Amino acid sequence: MDDKKELLTYIIENRIFGSSWSALAKCLGYKGRMAFSRLKEGNMKLSTVENIINDICIHFNMPYSELVDVTEMIKKGKILYDIIKDEDIATDCNSQADRILADLVTLNFQNFSDDFNMYIVPHLNELYRDDPYVYFGVVMFLYVKMLKINPYEGNIGKFHNSLKKHTSHICSVLKEHIPENAIGHATTLAYLSDSIIRNAPQCIWGLMVYNIHILRYFADPDYVNQILELGVAFTEWGDFSYWHETDVSYSERVRLWTLFFRESSSPLHGMYMGQTFEAGKDNETFIPKENFSLIFWNKESDDDEYATIQACNFVNSESEEYKVYYGTYIYDDENEEITIKWNDEKENFLNIPSRLKRITKEKPAERDEQVWWNIIRRFDDNDSLKIFTETLLNRLNTEYPDDDYDIQDVTISRKLFTLTIKTTDGIKEYSIPIDAYPFLKNLRVFDEVTIKKDTRTEELFVSWPWAGYDIPLREFNTKISSAIAEQ
Repeated sequence: MDDKKELLTYIIENRIFGSSWSALAKCLGYKGRMAFSRLKEGNMKLSTVENIINDICIHFNMPYSELVDVTEMIKKGKILYDIIKDEDIATDCNSQADRILADLVTLNFQNFSDDFNMYIVPHLNELYRDDPYVYFGVVMFLYVKMLKINPYEGNIGKFHNSLKKHTSHICSVLKEHIPENAIGHATTLAYLSDSIIRNAPQCIWGLMVYNIHILRYFADPDYVNQILELGVAFTEWGDFSYWHETDVSYSERVRLWTLFFRESSSPLHGMYMGQTFEAGKDNETFIPKENFSLIFWNKESDDDEYATIQACNFVNSESEEYKVYYGTYIYDDENEEITIKWNDEKENFLNIPSRLKRITKEKPAERDEQVWWNIIRRFDDNDSLKIFTETLLNRLNTEYPDDDYDIQDVTISRKLFTLTIKTTDGIKEYSIPIDAYPFLKNLRVFDEVTIKKDTRTEELFVSWPWAGYDIPLREFNTKISSAIAEQ
């Protein structure tokens, strides 16, 4: 839709951001329905149309290009709904809408008619390939329409409660149909948190905005890295860096922060994983405290002095509350210092100070910094990275039993994916059919694979951390290695 008057009319008539003309006018701070009367009559000036569109973009925090995308989602979603409602889809799901959602996310159209596969699927595949954001927006709108969800019933509190149940159900459906997607499982914990849900506007777009991302995480775990590519990597910090509050001397109970950065192309590259430590009674003891993540987003414009920083806690179950808060930051590379302005200091539950000083590997000139430098040098020599890793894994209820399950070899044939593993009971071969999960067909023998344990259940998983997939080890067929059997 290139014509802006047509675009604005479509937005209002399809109730994308408000239940009516007057409701949208009120939302934007206009006085009454008359604000749009000239548009309905067809004689509103283009400059006025552009001003209203700009107000919509500002209020709903989106660029104009995304506004165009949203209208395309609704337009194409309506067309797809009219086509799909006449499909006779065999399903074992409690809801046909759930079955269709799972099929569209996984691009599995075997349950659809021959005509649908011949005439519609090529267009869906093309949209998925060329514009996945719009594709999953179409899928999300279709799902909302099939379930006849009305976001305009009740107040904002009722809407957010309904949205949380709606989102939780979507996550359950996708977990059932795509159980191997570890990234999808992890990210849903964030989108189910009140701090995310409460930010959704009460409108059709509010039902879709976050759930589109959930669909994309389940469709492709690498989507998380596409998002994090917008984060800044400070190469001068190295993979592991140490920080203290600026102008604070070392003493007992003073706090230290470590930041760990994943290497390029690895999962979560673009995010700094952090750990707070508290200095103990002697200068060689640091007590692990909170784990968290920081994302230093790129500047929106080269003219901006500050950029956005995002801080989050780590959660490992739906019973925990995911918390996220924002601020702005600037990095002074000459003084190795980050200055942060939190949007709301009351939300700074991690108590990250407004100024952080990096402790460099080179000996500094200042006396107080030399004290920090000497202490951290010893801490670094005493396996500080190991302490960080163990604390983080404990927080995530994860353990890697490499000594008990040492992967010796990987074999991929046309029919089987096989791991040769040295266990405490000898060398065994663990095999699974290559068609058991779609991603197995895309693996190579050199892709990183490991065995990990969920410490809450003691269940073992075969994990491909760089690909973002996990499969329970119990699903593999086991036999004594032929090499051992021949001995």
